[in-house]
Amino acid sequence: MCIVCKIQPAHGRYEFCSKACARAAPKSPASRFAQPRTTQSSAGFLRVQNTGIGDDYYGIVDDYYGNDDGNRDGDDDDDFGGGFRQRRRAASDLVVARRPQLCLNCGVFPKISHYDFCSRTCKSQAQAKLSGQPSQLQPLSNQFTGSGFILPTFTGATTGPSSSSGLTMPLANLYGVPPPPYAAASGPPTGPPCSIPGCTRRGPTTTEKYCSLTCSKAAVTQGLATACLLCKELPKVGHFHWCGPACRQKAEAGAPMLLELPSSDPKFADIVNQFTVTWSPLKAPIPTIHKIYKCINTKTAEDSFQQYRQKVETARQFQVAGSGKTAGNENRRWHGTIRKCTIGDSSTQLSPCFSPACFVCCIIKTGFNIKYAAQGWYGTGLYCSSHSSTSNGYTKGPAPGSPYRAMFLNRVIVGKEHVWGKTNGKDAAARALVAPPDGCDSVASDPKHNEIIVYRNDAMVASWLILYS
Repeated sequence: MCIVCKIQPAHGRYEFCSKACARAAPKSPASRFAQPRTTQSSAGFLRVQNTGIGDDYYGIVDDYYGNDDGNRDGDDDDDFGGGFRQRRRAASDLVVARRPQLCLNCGVFPKISHYDFCSRTCKSQAQAKLSGQPSQLQPLSNQFTGSGFILPTFTGATTGPSSSSGLTMPLANLYGVPPPPYAAASGPPTGPPCSIPGCTRRGPTTTEKYCSLTCSKAAVTQGLATACLLCKELPKVGHFHWCGPACRQKAEAGAPMLLELPSSDPKFADIVNQFTVTWSPLKAPIPTIHKIYKCINTKTAEDSFQQYRQKVETARQFQVAGSGKTAGNENRRWHGTIRKCTIGDSSTQLSPCFSPACFVCCIIKTGFNIKYAAQGWYGTGLYCSSHSSTSNGYTKGPAPGSPYRAMFLNRVIVGKEHVWGKTNGKDAAARALVAPPDGCDSVASDPKHNEIIVYRNDAMVASWLILYS
């Protein structure tokens, strides 16, 4: 029953029978909207925050993705190590009212369903006031879902039109964009001018290069920013591979998987350079790299790797002042192995095969496993090399039906190495090794550390898959 006229039935989930009763509701003695509540809300109540983003709808994301940067080999790829942290600002100045929620443009009529406006007319008016950015006027339930977009924070955010019920709608907070032109600018964006040519707006914070989600996407399409490896729509954040925690978490949830690295990405050139400078031309001409894929390992494998790295760092203390080493003495090292399928030959062939003889796919699916390692000159362990030409010898040629060889670029916890020296396979003690000598974490084949052998599954994880010929 309509709460105003008490004659006609209420329309749908609303408490009014018509727009006329809805318009009369704030002024009617029978209305329950005359005095908004100011206590803690319960189920079915709308919580509106007057200043800043900090209600229960949005979370403010720390600029932290659990990655470690600056190791000795210049690897900043980071995976899922330190864990993602998210915090929410404390809510303040909360105003609570019962449903229905009022249109954010006119502030008179109720919103339609889960949209922000009462009609297309109000939506069009709000769109015009926001300089024609329709993507910012989508329903709140759809606006940022899965986009990885980090909502900006406003201090002293301006508010939109007030309804006669006394509610003040914080448009800047709800949209995550600068306040519309008609609002009193008590808290303007503090960031630099938007980096998109021709855009005159400013970024919402001092660290934002773009004024909105629309301009962020435009930066990728115009080649002004490097795209996130997962969504491929929004720019990466800093030197990380993702546009934000949403894409990072999606990638982790989909592991194990491969994500293609575009040749335009600066990381592509970095890996090609390491491959080239560590190749010995005396063994063979320098090959050409055709494809590079980011290896997304399972959370179990990544967590084990991070825990072992921390254990080694705690025992060895590599990160002392002036040491120049990373935690656990982590390094990037090559590992060549056998590929029996055509995984990676094209961007549509990224699913691992089920052949136990295809070691590339086995490593992608389950990580490195000493149980399947053959006995080498330095015992049964996981072998990797600082020289791409050395690891090339273990690939055994291209896969059947493919023109490419495959090699992994890995993250390896070297720790404290024991330099054994060249044995040419004639040292029985070396061939019998199943663990490094006491007090060490790995074995080096020579003083230049051409080959490193580790004896734990959690001491090495695949970071990149390289296809070359």
